Amino acid sequence: MVTFQVSITSKDMFDYNVYHNYRNFQGIISLILGIVMLVVSFMAFRADGNISYILITGFLGLFFTVITPMRIYFKSVQQVKLTPSFQKPIQYTLSEEELIIEQDGAKAVLPFSEMYKAVDTGKSIVLYVSSLRAYIFPKRELGELQQQVVGIIKNSGIKKMKL
Repeated sequence: MVTFQVSITSKDMFDYNVYHNYRNFQGIISLILGIVMLVVSFMAFRADGNISYILITGFLGLFFTVITPMRIYFKSVQQVKLTPSFQKPIQYTLSEEELIIEQDGAKAVLPFSEMYKAVDTGKSIVLYVSSLRAYIFPKRELGELQQQVVGIIKNSGIKKMKL
């Protein structure tokens, strides 16, 4: 059993949202499309192409490669500011069978059997309960407990794991 506290920052939320956005088919396609549009725009510019064509393809390229990540960042900042549960640290306790979540005297127990996926985003360990609901454990918050947390999760029986 291991107990630790987590404070979610906008950087943690941004890391989670980028991972969540670009690890699916739609996210990968949008990134590829953005790069292709930038290349097409550059090639049309070099060939003295139609200015409206250059501007449209350039805008689409920038939208998918620059504006989308900026939108995700600002969404993450707003999400952390407006979600009351992110305003105070959350205490997690991991045992062999369950995850216990405590904050402000409230307590929730979630068996590992109700979780379907655990992933390592590079900066966080994320436990998914559904495709839209997850628990984020930033590695900077875990510190020396990271290996112990990962070990418990690996032995938890969660079906999908990318740790």
